[in-house]
Amino acid sequence: MWSAVLGLPIIVIWAIGCPVLAFMMLFKNRHSLEENKVQRYLLVLYQGLRSEAYYWELVNTIRKSFIIAINVFMSTLPLVYAACTAVLFLVALVRVQVRIMPYKSKLNNELEIEAMVTGTATLF
Repeated sequence: MWSAVLGLPIIVIWAIGCPVLAFMMLFKNRHSLEENKVQRYLLVLYQGLRSEAYYWELVNTIRKSFIIAINVFMSTLPLVYAACTAVLFLVALVRVQVRIMPYKSKLNNELEIEAMVTGTATLF
């Protein structure tokens, strides 16, 4: 019983609260991301990303959470609906990824696109 009562707040804290808190800290310091003090505490959240795309880890977290939410909340519907919704979402994110190219390394951008295309093909 307690696990059911405590489960939802824990999910909300870890799945929503932590990514939003990290984004808020990055947003607050977005103009000083190159300073040593900021890098000491926040570099792990935006390392490898271009400075204009400091928020991209939040986008990745939302993508993963949304795919899980589709599978959970659309489980009562025919499987094709959940798969089509997830495929449309991933195709849209691939387009955004191609347009923004958030990573400093061209290889990282290509790998992220290939990972999303693979996920889309798997669902399809």
